[in-house]
Amino acid sequence: MPVGPRALHWPDLVLVLPGGTLGAVEVELTAKTPSAIRRILRAYGQARRRVLYLGTEPVVRQLQGRPGPDGRWADGVAQDVGLLPPGGPDPGTGGLLRVQPFTAGDPAVDRQAARYAKRR
Repeated sequence: MPVGPRALHWPDLVLVLPGGTLGAVEVELTAKTPSAIRRILRAYGQARRRVLYLGTEPVVRQLQGRPGPDGRWADGVAQDVGLLPPGGPDPGTGGLLRVQPFTAGDPAVDRQAARYAKRR
């Protein structure tokens, strides 16, 4: 995905979807900077490519938002770029972006992912 005039972003996995269109899977264990994730999400949106983000809890919060200290919802980066609707923890069931918690199924991998998530 082109994310700038001279920059490319490679997804973790590329899928060929029914009808021959391409989709992507991103696995994020640590949150990126808001500007970096914003560039990547905008590129997917502009290219009209479906993307599934599997992320640890901090990544899911960064993408979907979270309740603020006053109890009101603080939108995430995905709402900022228009790939998720504002105002709540919508995982993206009908659009280009879908966000799901990362679960490995292997306890050792889950422990390692939790350690990476705490780095930021």
